[in-house]
Amino acid sequence: MKNVAVFGAGRMAREVAFAATDSDELELAALISRQCPDWLPDTQHFQSLAALTALPDLLIDFTLSGGTYDAAHWCRASLVPLVSGTTGLSDRDRAAFMEASELVPVK
Repeated sequence: MKNVAVFGAGRMAREVAFAATDSDELELAALISRQCPDWLPDTQHFQSLAALTALPDLLIDFTLSGGTYDAAHWCRASLVPLVSGTTGLSDRDRAAFMEASELVPVK
């Protein structure tokens, strides 16, 4: 079973969190967002990536553009693969993805 952390708390992050909760292959290990959403299942909530107490096997990013930049840098530094569904990325975000992909899988 793979431990995943979801970064973000919007509609798509919620859907991903529930899909991970229902999966036989994934375990939702953490949700990272500034505010703890009222829909959060029985999962640990952290206000920042730096606050995570254990590294997940995968970070799934559904934040805004600035959050994606932070996710890419955190994943590179933590050696955690990254999947991002964030749209509207800036050149800065894309560059951060490229840097992260030098050390970890990025999709």
